[in-house]
Amino acid sequence: MKSLLIIAASAASAGLLVPTLAEARTNPGYEQVSKTVRYHDLDLTTAKGLAVLDRRIGAALREICGDPDQRDLAFSAASRECISGGRDDVSREIRFAVRQAQVRKGSA
Repeated sequence: MKSLLIIAASAASAGLLVPTLAEARTNPGYEQVSKTVRYHDLDLTTAKGLAVLDRRIGAALREICGDPDQRDLAFSAASRECISGGRDDVSREIRFAVRQAQVRKGSA
């Protein structure tokens, strides 16, 4: 099955967020959270397919990291950092999935 594993880190208590997995691994107060994003129904060789995947990844990260559009400025900043870190963490997987789609389609 074609899917990406989105991983981010969130605090086990107090609703705080962490921007990177590296910090979660070294800080016992945080836990690693993951969510699977499926893309088997998308053509990753098209702009439309990539846009849909991007929206799915964004939704998964907002679910894990929280909505950055909160009135609490500290939470909002932490949420944006968590989302950014999650996107960075999954970018390699996305490039690999796109490359595989291009090879299968013969447009490599």
